[in-house]
Amino acid sequence: MAPGTCGSPSNTGTDRLLKPQLYAAAGIGWYLLVEPSADGVELHLQRLVGGHYVPAVVAGFGESLASEDPFPFSIEVASLLPSPRLTGMGSTAARLVAGWVR
Repeated sequence: MAPGTCGSPSNTGTDRLLKPQLYAAAGIGWYLLVEPSADGVELHLQRLVGGHYVPAVVAGFGESLASEDPFPFSIEVASLLPSPRLTGMGSTAARLVAGWVR
């Protein structure tokens, strides 16, 4: 299992600082952050190294997020959104995270 978070402008500190620290303290090896961007969203897959998360793979609109760890997968970022622009994190990104982190 890998936790995931949909970043939010109103919760930036919690999403980027607090949650990763709590997951790292629990020894969770991987973390997926879905961040709003000018083109829609960016996916940030991070791995635990020495007690903190470091970027493993980052992909934006028009790119694929692919990795062999924590298990082999590939996600076309553009296929996750109905259009290149994301007007709010809403249900699309929430469904992405809920479906990916089983």
